[in-house]
Amino acid sequence: MTIEDFKTKFLLGTQYYRPPTPPEKEWENDFKHIKDLNIDFVKIWAMWTYLERERGKFDWTKLDKLLELAEKYDLKVMINIVLDHIPYWAQVEASAWIIKPDGTKRSPTRIYGGDTSCWDNLKLRELVIPFLKELVRRYRNSISLSSWDVWNEPDNFECYCKYTIEKYINWLKYKFSSLEELNENFGEAYSSWEDIQPPNHQEMITPYIFYTKFRMESLAEQIKWIYSLVKTEDPSHPVITHSHSWGTPNVDLGVARLGAGWDDWLLVKEVDYYGTSLHSMYYESQHRNPKDFIRTIVNLETKRSITKGEYIVSELTSGITRHKNMNVQIKEKEMLYNLWLCIAHNTKGIIMWQFKPERYTVEAGGCGLINMDGTENYRTEEFRSFVKAFKENEDIFTSLRPIKSKVGIFYSMHSSIVASVNRMLNYQDAFHGASYMLWMNNIAFDIVRSGDDLENYSLIYLPMPICISQSGAKDLLRFVEKGGTLISEAGLCSYEENGFFSVRVPGYGFSEAVGIVEREIIPEDTLKIKTNFGDIYGLGERRFIEFLKDCEIIGEFEDKKPAIINCRYGLGRIIYILTYPSLFYEKTGDTESLNTLSRILELESEIVVDPQTGITCRILYALDNKKILFIFNNIEKETENYIILKDKFRKMRPIFKNFSDFEMISFDSIKVHMGPKEVLVLELQ
Repeated sequence: MTIEDFKTKFLLGTQYYRPPTPPEKEWENDFKHIKDLNIDFVKIWAMWTYLERERGKFDWTKLDKLLELAEKYDLKVMINIVLDHIPYWAQVEASAWIIKPDGTKRSPTRIYGGDTSCWDNLKLRELVIPFLKELVRRYRNSISLSSWDVWNEPDNFECYCKYTIEKYINWLKYKFSSLEELNENFGEAYSSWEDIQPPNHQEMITPYIFYTKFRMESLAEQIKWIYSLVKTEDPSHPVITHSHSWGTPNVDLGVARLGAGWDDWLLVKEVDYYGTSLHSMYYESQHRNPKDFIRTIVNLETKRSITKGEYIVSELTSGITRHKNMNVQIKEKEMLYNLWLCIAHNTKGIIMWQFKPERYTVEAGGCGLINMDGTENYRTEEFRSFVKAFKENEDIFTSLRPIKSKVGIFYSMHSSIVASVNRMLNYQDAFHGASYMLWMNNIAFDIVRSGDDLENYSLIYLPMPICISQSGAKDLLRFVEKGGTLISEAGLCSYEENGFFSVRVPGYGFSEAVGIVEREIIPEDTLKIKTNFGDIYGLGERRFIEFLKDCEIIGEFEDKKPAIINCRYGLGRIIYILTYPSLFYEKTGDTESLNTLSRILELESEIVVDPQTGITCRILYALDNKKILFIFNNIEKETENYIILKDKFRKMRPIFKNFSDFEMISFDSIKVHMGPKEVLVLELQ
């Protein structure tokens, strides 16, 4: 299977083998069952711990058998190279323990035949190279091989080993021309480079920022290193990696995750294809409330945005999990809902996690497309109904592409770190709230950041933009100068990118552009903002300002003080909101004032839902510019709504529906009656 195949064919598969389960005696019947379900390929784990238990002695018996069975049943195989857990002999030989800030070893986390370690350790890297080469050489010519997944959910562990510290210091030397320049940026007084240690105290805001950047870049370098080793031996097959269920904008990068995390924007550059997990342990409970489910939308939209719609869902949960006490049952229709949600957000492949429930470790008993004994369940039937509709319309679904987004939500890693370290309001909540505002208004949006081509958009929203890099600020000002509309919540660039507070807020030139200076910050609960279109709300803080020039006031707090300012700058304009609407919508899930908000901010949607009870829609293009309309009922009760489209259509064809009823009312309107968590997929002509 080539990279081009990845881009032109939809990959429908299931995770099957994670050592030591399922046992070999079940493989043949399971592969027959997998084929019967119209699944195209399986993913199997190649774990260093199980395949090289003694140095230089490889046991390929089980992988050989799995590849042979895949060939027999005409299934493609994705081999997931798992180095998360290293053999005990390698850990001892390389002294590859993770080191805590006090210099002691982290307690062993032995699982799947080995312990976790730090891949900054150069001795450990030397030890794994023979294994990687032997693995790739052995299976690169297999008829069944489709691709390599080189890291299962890449992430960093907090580590203070000598290799990480040396790598960090060398990274700082590259970033700063001298120790004096570093001291100036850090507000420090180091007398030598060797004095520098990774941050270990929650008030070390500047080191937190730089250390997080370093760890993100370090993880990308590790992925690049493994990628190059695999590609050297097998230049033909695609090499991918897939991230956790969250997506970078969902992750609090501050105190709770010092030195941990990943950057989707960096990782996607180091592989041929990118993917994501989408798991129950992180989001299935969110099915109970749309405002929480937005975390799933953010993850999918992040992957779609950074890959231009060329990504796969590498792990889609297929059952309850017992992991981390988040064992919320997947109710009927919810897995089916998730399958169609992935399609609606432009994934080019779905791999179910997993075919049979796990029997080992904390996930035992959960996540099975079929039952442990091989019998089927309601999820199996839901999967069959999805596959039937998909296969009958495969030419449509393999050609889907999004309507070009005119709106971007700007993600700032700096804001996430500063808000967390300073124990301020939560940046992730603000980002989720802004995404919820657009999602519930059925407005297509991309997730963007500094360095992206912002000129592709007409409007960019900045949730809680308290700290943006200087280059990011320049990009945004240039965007407005050339005619774009920038909507910013309060505190724009309050902190410079090194974590120092700005002399003037908004900072980095925005004060002059907007024509105001923020003078006071008052903590507030809910704030009502009165406008000519109606009332909207904010939460968390209120800002008091001084005007530098005449500006249009388009919203006021209840005491008549300015709340929303509209200011021309260059060919564009900046709408500045002196509180956080994003936090209000994240906290309340309110839908009643969303239409008012969209009118104030001039947010145009292809679709209007009336009344807005929790229905979301998405339009994608297919072959011959056909439009495919996805309608999701996000709430757990029946609802009746009108769907009004911007463009007219003559007729519609149902591609998939649960038990929903729908009726074409006019050339641009559909009446729908939908049950809890139901999905409608319609072809509009």
